[in-house]
Amino acid sequence: MIQTLDHVAQCYGISNVGFVKIDVEGNEYDVLLGAEHTLQASNYPPILFECDNPAISAQLFLFMFNLKYNIVRVRGASNMYLASRPLPSK
Repeated sequence: MIQTLDHVAQCYGISNVGFVKIDVEGNEYDVLLGAEHTLQASNYPPILFECDNPAISAQLFLFMFNLKYNIVRVRGASNMYLASRPLPSK
């Protein structure tokens, strides 16, 4: 049985996720679609993910940019990325 992060967070009362690591072999976009509420409720935590497929990465990166994430490639890894949002200004 596959469940979304939003479903699991709601069932277990998880209200503040501090970091997300995704390794789902090409299904990153689907994982993030199922985590959108949790990401918002957790003030958009950093996300570490792999992406090997250019067709998937275009859709995935656009989705993350729309959530105001900045994405950088992890040094030393050709397919690993870190997405984070700027800290709020005071």
